[in-house]
Amino acid sequence: MSVTMPLSDFNRNPSRATRLARVGSVTITDRGQPAFELRAVEQPSMRFEALVRAGVLAPPRLRSTEGLPDFGVDPMVARAIVAEADREKTARDY
Repeated sequence: MSVTMPLSDFNRNPSRATRLARVGSVTITDRGQPAFELRAVEQPSMRFEALVRAGVLAPPRLRSTEGLPDFGVDPMVARAIVAEADREKTARDY
């Protein structure tokens, strides 16, 4: 859905324009000529999920804690430790 709105209306009621932009694009005109376009920003996670569904990308693999000795540590704690180690490794990769 595309809506056209004069700049004067946008200046008086920008929240209306943002509500409309969540549904489609809003073309803002200045003296009858298209001047700006307002639309919602697509969330990166939504784009990633769409690419996974299309088969372009594969979802990330999770490292398994199966087969590791548990040393009496709760499996959830072990997973958290592995996840933290992964984050630290990613942060220091050059």
